[in-house]
Amino acid sequence: MKGELTADRAIPELRQDILTGEWVVIASSRATRPESFSTEPKKPPKKYLASCPFCSGNEAQTPPEVFAIRPADSANDTTGWKVRVVPNKFPALLNEGWHSPATEERGIYSFKQALGHHEVIVHSPDHNNTLAQMDPEYLELVLRVYQDRLEALSKDPKAVSAIIIINQGREAGASIEHPHSQLFTLPLLAPRLKLELEKIKGYQSQHGQCLVCSMIENEHAHGQRLVAENEHFSAFCPFASRSPFEIFIAPKKHQSAFGQADGAQLRSFAHILKLLFSRLQERLGDPPYNAFLHTRPFRGRKRDYHWHFVILPKISTVAGFEFGTDITINVVEPEAAAEFLR
Repeated sequence: MKGELTADRAIPELRQDILTGEWVVIASSRATRPESFSTEPKKPPKKYLASCPFCSGNEAQTPPEVFAIRPADSANDTTGWKVRVVPNKFPALLNEGWHSPATEERGIYSFKQALGHHEVIVHSPDHNNTLAQMDPEYLELVLRVYQDRLEALSKDPKAVSAIIIINQGREAGASIEHPHSQLFTLPLLAPRLKLELEKIKGYQSQHGQCLVCSMIENEHAHGQRLVAENEHFSAFCPFASRSPFEIFIAPKKHQSAFGQADGAQLRSFAHILKLLFSRLQERLGDPPYNAFLHTRPFRGRKRDYHWHFVILPKISTVAGFEFGTDITINVVEPEAAAEFLR
């Protein structure tokens, strides 16, 4: 009968993200099984490109480095480095000419200067050394640089919060193919971080427990959305995943700031990231993705916060419905996505 639900047409669900309050439509059907998103692996790029500013030997093509892991006897902006940090050549925010972080009025509108730091963390001298290919020991070096740069930039009194992002692949917004991260500091709380802080504070007041800790406990108790775990970390597809195969990674032990992770935890984090990025490459054909690290703001006492890392494969397209409603549509159930990735 026309309009009748069949096994191929499951009833969509509206699910609420407990960490932000945002709503997501889970509109799955058998026509969008997880394996339908798998593609042929891409041809790996060359190890070196003369036109790439991030490849070893092309250091003169970037602004002067602000930090690098390199031999003690090597000069800045020369070859021999392992991880290199440079200011973004075309920054979204500027850290020069600080005046006032205050919000100003322009008629009925509010604005403030887009003042902050915008750095590029080049993961490796090699153009083809993606996080899926990188050894965990090397990935740990990248994570240590994350910690070092966050600590250094936290000393700027006008920096309120920071975020580290990865855009891998042109479809995910990467303008340069060479694997790298970007670190931003902001003179305000990013709206999403503010939402998370409010939800975490409210949950703590009501239940006397960290919200993210409760999420981890729940995912382990039910197991359907759990993708991987090790001694220190859990990785799962969130209940209200915004896109197919979204993965949420957080430390099992409550920690508000990424900088609090010790050597053993960083090693565990590197190992679980290596596993997850390799799994995405194996199962989905190395899709483009966005990823970000959320950590406690620099200012204020925010010990209730629980830092985490999110991977969002760029598989679906954000269109008119999402822009018009701020509700995303996910065509793969998180439970099915997690099973496919395990």
